[in-house]
Amino acid sequence: MKFKKTTLEKKILYQNVQYFLLRFSKFHNISAKWKQSLISIQRRKKNIEKQRKLKEERAAKLCDPIIAFPTEFTRSILYPKDVFTETSSFANYANFFFSNEELNTILKSAKKANLYRVGLSSSMMNKNNLAKLKEKISKYVDITEETDIQSLLEILSKNDKVQETLDSNNNGDKKNHIIIELASIYKIQRICKQEDKKAEIIKKIVSLKNSNSKAIQLQNISMAIQQFKQHETDTGSPEVQAAIFTVRIHYLNSHLSFHRKDKNTFRALRHLVHKRQKILKYLRKEDHIRYFSCIKKLGLTDTAIINEITM
Repeated sequence: MKFKKTTLEKKILYQNVQYFLLRFSKFHNISAKWKQSLISIQRRKKNIEKQRKLKEERAAKLCDPIIAFPTEFTRSILYPKDVFTETSSFANYANFFFSNEELNTILKSAKKANLYRVGLSSSMMNKNNLAKLKEKISKYVDITEETDIQSLLEILSKNDKVQETLDSNNNGDKKNHIIIELASIYKIQRICKQEDKKAEIIKKIVSLKNSNSKAIQLQNISMAIQQFKQHETDTGSPEVQAAIFTVRIHYLNSHLSFHRKDKNTFRALRHLVHKRQKILKYLRKEDHIRYFSCIKKLGLTDTAIINEITM
């Protein structure tokens, strides 16, 4: 019983017969066809590689709607992993509640107040005054230029009682005046050393390195307000809101890079990205100049704002 051959079987048989005839024919050479097929395979590989490179270049030029391009503002955002390390460069940074300038002003005022409380002033501790006093003391006792104030007082106390001299009036003799001035300078130095130690301790207590992640985020938000505010008391303009959203987006994205299964943080990140897109679309409708200036600082592009964001 004979079976009819299908179209596919006929096609395969025809190709095999054609190959056999071309392969063993005296008048045909199949090597040229093999060369053409190899050239086409090489050309195809080159095209695939070229398409891959073009795809990478286009992807690099596309703006990520979450992180965007790096700018001076985004690079200045602080993260816990940068602050809490042992070799951190932010150890001397004050936390959100104090700026470095405010903290230094407070500590200087405290030092002046403690000196004023005992009736002294830091202006009395002058190198010229100390040199003059040493010249006067050299008339009474033998001293060198390297002799400190405490040693001078000990030398003078062996000759005269220092306590009686300090309790005496300012109308005493020259020697009494010298001892009183030396005692005042020595007291100023001692108070200044105590205040310097206090300042070091207070700076360590309020430093950014000893704060928590919430304080670091507040520091970033404060920095964003300072850079994007339109006037001195501006805390809610579209630019400021977009900058604050950007700080929080970068902060959550940094958290997700270590905790990829945190679904709640991912939902919060997606919500913030769409809120920033909404506020920037509003700013685009209100003022084009402010809008383009804002997205340039944030590292975003107009296309990334207008297009639909899918996460």
